[in-house]
Amino acid sequence: MRNAFAQGKRLSSALSAREDLDRNSPVTYLPEGMQDETLHQFEFGKRLPWRTIAEHLVSYCTQFLETDARAVMLAEHAMARQNDPWVARSPDSLLFCDDEVYYYAAHESSRIHVEACCNAIFSAYPPAIAVLSRIPERMTLPVDGESISEDLISRIATSANVIFIGAYDGEGYIRWTSASS
Repeated sequence: MRNAFAQGKRLSSALSAREDLDRNSPVTYLPEGMQDETLHQFEFGKRLPWRTIAEHLVSYCTQFLETDARAVMLAEHAMARQNDPWVARSPDSLLFCDDEVYYYAAHESSRIHVEACCNAIFSAYPPAIAVLSRIPERMTLPVDGESISEDLISRIATSANVIFIGAYDGEGYIRWTSASS
């Protein structure tokens, strides 16, 4: 996990500072019938039914977001920059920290926005990083297209219940869950 964080941006950096990462082992979702002999070769793909895995991820994240009005999903886009031409045209919910681009979905987000945030996890390289967390009390999530502070990113990372890291060459993910979840 720490190797993946080293390639990321502010969210990844804040996650790498967590002291509880070694308390739980990450898991992955494999549909029935999948062989697990190559399970630990996270960088290789061409073996997983992507659509089934993506649907499972969207359902998992939607359930989390529905549990609490302060629930949030934040996904770091490792390659995008705020001034990239596609960013201005994107229908997805995006936030910016300086030049960094983040997908987000919140409690009130439509399923389409949850799907877009989840799809960000399926980037082949560098591995995508996303979290399920809660907005701290007395803080608010900016609205689409606004800036998110480095402090809020750090607080979301520090209190994240779930961390996702893209794996299997963009066809899957690993999921780490906090011991306190």
